[in-house]
Amino acid sequence: MDNKTILDNRWCYTDMKLRDYLKIYKKISSKTQDRIQDIFNSIDFEYTDLNKPISSNKKKKLLRIIEEWKESNILNRYFGYMVNELIRKRYITNQEMLDILLWGAYIKERNQLDEYEQVLFTEIGQDLYRQGIEEIKPTKKKKWSLTWEYIWSMLCLPNVKGSSWITYIEALALTNAQEIERQATIQLQQNKKPNIEDDVFKNIVKKQQNRYISINGDKTSGALDSQVVEIASKSLLKAGEDVGQKKLRARFIAEIDEKTTKMCDGMNGMLFYVNDWNRFYRYSADDGRDVLYTIKGLEVGANLPPINNHFHYCRSTITYLTEMKYNELIAEYNQLKKIIPTEIPNNIEEYAKLRYNNSNYYEETKLKEEIGKHYKKDLEIGERKKTLSFKDYYNKVNDTREYLNNVQAKGFGTIGEVKLHTIDRMIDRNITKEDIKSILENPENSWFSPINNSQVFFKDKKMVAIDIDELSIKTAYKGRGKKNE
Repeated sequence: MDNKTILDNRWCYTDMKLRDYLKIYKKISSKTQDRIQDIFNSIDFEYTDLNKPISSNKKKKLLRIIEEWKESNILNRYFGYMVNELIRKRYITNQEMLDILLWGAYIKERNQLDEYEQVLFTEIGQDLYRQGIEEIKPTKKKKWSLTWEYIWSMLCLPNVKGSSWITYIEALALTNAQEIERQATIQLQQNKKPNIEDDVFKNIVKKQQNRYISINGDKTSGALDSQVVEIASKSLLKAGEDVGQKKLRARFIAEIDEKTTKMCDGMNGMLFYVNDWNRFYRYSADDGRDVLYTIKGLEVGANLPPINNHFHYCRSTITYLTEMKYNELIAEYNQLKKIIPTEIPNNIEEYAKLRYNNSNYYEETKLKEEIGKHYKKDLEIGERKKTLSFKDYYNKVNDTREYLNNVQAKGFGTIGEVKLHTIDRMIDRNITKEDIKSILENPENSWFSPINNSQVFFKDKKMVAIDIDELSIKTAYKGRGKKNE
């Protein structure tokens, strides 16, 4: 399975769930905007009155709202602390009331989103865990599953940005409220009544959505996407850790496009032990050069996506589909190095990177190996192909085969493969690809040779023989007829 197929399969379910979640987010966000407009509608003071105390009636109403927040169980963490500090004050200003109401609107939104996020994280984590188990195919028969407690622990621990998801989204609610409050204050200063439908507020709301989750075509970004990628990668890794094979390896796959970072590109194709120590070099944006890492297993930000150093869209992943055991990879590499030494990288890590990154590279290498084996052999009549380097000989083979592709042998149909023996004869006897094409399409004569089941075509004292069954070009030579066959 090539890398593109693995990447498509890896993120198909995740992308579908994120698209579904975005629809939910937009609905909840619309209700938040309605609450914000209700707050704007309640503003009955001027800009110059922002620092004046609210009336006793307004304070009572604010306290009733706070009581509703308490019943809804949203007076938690820093928001709860700040609300309690506010109601202890003898006087509450219009500015403070506006701040806390807007913050409360976003905290209520956050409370509604939490439930959907829990489902989102759980379903994506379980999907990636399942994919990992299916790739490993453990021999131990048991029910492999990922618990919500494991996912919850990921939300509580610092991520590659340095803070936990729980801390981040709490701060995000405050940031969003402050952005709306700041613009509302500007509107009041300009003697305008704040209106959430104004373009300036719509732009703020859109920016807040994109900061949280943005889907543009097939690209998803934002804080939620980064958290999802981390949960996905750790869940995929957890499958390998749970299976517990010490020599189990995972292969790093980078999504290669114009935005691929040097970190991911440099690790593309690297193999890492899941339950043992890894020692490797990779590019570091902080250092501006390759840096040596020594890590037990895989670590988010270092050799497990998303890779850190700076925020960027990242859909790199790992896979347990290494296609062969490491000792088999070494044997393959050594065999190729023996046959086509100039065509293979100097170290096995670079070869593995190329081999697993692009199926076309592997197919081309196997073709080079086939041609290389023939190249190293003496011709049957004793000549050697030493007049051409292997690179030139390889190019000669490909150029000839491509040129003669779909050529019609008169009376027989489209020819098949051009045998390497034919290439040797063409080089040795100065017969060109154009000669072959002309002889097959417009022969002066042709006859059947029962000795090797061939049809021989003759023109201008040059001959081409094709296999009757395969229609492959078996050989080409100079002569005048059957006596020269």
